[in-house]
Amino acid sequence: MSRYICYVWEQLYGATSFLATSPLGPRERLLGAMVSGLQEVLHPSPTETIPLDIFERLCSLEVQLTRSGSFKETIEKMEDREVEKTIGDIVGLFSMVARAYPEESKGQLSLR
Repeated sequence: MSRYICYVWEQLYGATSFLATSPLGPRERLLGAMVSGLQEVLHPSPTETIPLDIFERLCSLEVQLTRSGSFKETIEKMEDREVEKTIGDIVGLFSMVARAYPEESKGQLSLR
């Protein structure tokens, strides 16, 4: 697994954990997940070696979360159903990365 995909996995793990356990409301959890580090992986370099489907999902999520400007502005303007869908998209992306790199993901869990 490349260092980049390891970093993506770690950021998605952290975001998913925060989304699942934070006592905040969905909108605040989504914003918290973004500013806690997930924003760092949403614009992958085309030179990174990652599967095309993961690359496309990262890029799509970035577009989805910046269409009104900043993450905060976009999330504030989202309807509740959009917020819930976006949270599901992040969890789905984490699952996609974990399935693409199962052995490496297991090893990463021991670091937490």
